Amino acid sequence: MFTGSLSVTRGEAQAHVEAHGASATSSVSGNTDYLVAGEDPGRSKRADADAEDVPVLDEDDFADLLAERGVAWPPDDDG
Repeated sequence: MFTGSLSVTRGEAQAHVEAHGASATSSVSGNTDYLVAGEDPGRSKRADADAEDVPVLDEDDFADLLAERGVAWPPDDDG
């Protein structure tokens, strides 16, 4: 799940992770693996992540996580 401003649109981010087998949701729950927080993230999503013990990653940490799995970030025009 994504919150705040990223280097790409949220739609592009969601399409990119879904193209690589992940799912992106619009709300934090106990089933959420990570919250990726860009610039000016929403406070309620951060609070929900804290309440659900969901790790919060900044965009650089997210890029590192994807790189460990062989996925480039930010996505190029081909997704």
